[in-house]
Amino acid sequence: MKKYCQLCGGEREFIYNLDGYRIEQCKFCKTVCVDNMPDDKTLKEYYKGFKYCIDEDNIDLIVNDDFKKWYESFKLPPNAKMLDIGGGNGYFSLAFEKFGFGEATYIDLDSEACRYVKKLGISAVINDDVKNLAANKTEKFDFIYSRHVIEHLPNPLSLIENAISLLSDDGVFVLQMPNGLSLERLIDFQDKENRIKSLMEANSFSRLDVERILHSSKTAFDLAPPRHLWAFSKKGLKEYLAVIPDIEFKIRTYSLRDKIYSPYMSRRYKHFFLAKLMKPLKNILRVLYSMPAGGGHLVVEIRKK
Repeated sequence: MKKYCQLCGGEREFIYNLDGYRIEQCKFCKTVCVDNMPDDKTLKEYYKGFKYCIDEDNIDLIVNDDFKKWYESFKLPPNAKMLDIGGGNGYFSLAFEKFGFGEATYIDLDSEACRYVKKLGISAVINDDVKNLAANKTEKFDFIYSRHVIEHLPNPLSLIENAISLLSDDGVFVLQMPNGLSLERLIDFQDKENRIKSLMEANSFSRLDVERILHSSKTAFDLAPPRHLWAFSKKGLKEYLAVIPDIEFKIRTYSLRDKIYSPYMSRRYKHFFLAKLMKPLKNILRVLYSMPAGGGHLVVEIRKK
């Protein structure tokens, strides 16, 4: 039976197995997804205690002048309202309030993360699945941010639809996710080696076969079920958003070294002497590997017309 892409309606085809999951790709827009999606119970158990990047040493990576200027760039109204979807450690909400932009509402499925964020003093903390948000909230928000959440969801388009329904007339919705067609992460040699082993173990592929896959449109950057269930393409997002009435949008890509869209990566290898020696080479490779499809982050900015 034929299956079709949720974003563009194109036909999907099987490309390989990964970590016990069947992976399919749209023939038209090249978006990749898990075919046999995990159920809600599996996901809830997986994310309990996930506590993404909860480390007080990370606070200064977000609560700083660079992020203050980033928030200012959206020209938000006084006493703005922020919605932080799948906010993880809550530091983006914390920065928003500390800089005096207004009040933040944080929502996350991880109950332990929510307990931590409440201690930060955020105005509103909601422990729930993001798919329930629109049903429980009637207020509008001037700034909605969803950072690397949508790729975790079996039904990702509901996040976009819910967020748009909660957006104020002059508000902005910033949606960030991995760029499924990016080759940028291939320069992180350990990540690449782990992916090669996973694909070889799950399929009858040679190492050369996997190298060809990883350097093609089937690379599925950052796909890692049951955590990451989707690898989105810029083309797929454009096809989907273009038919939503009364919105305008911009889609850009950013490097994994971008200080705003990838704040935690700067500390990932900072203590390793070898990493410092490799930095000049990696910077050259980063440019080369970003040329075909852009950097590792896809960022969509959505406003109402």
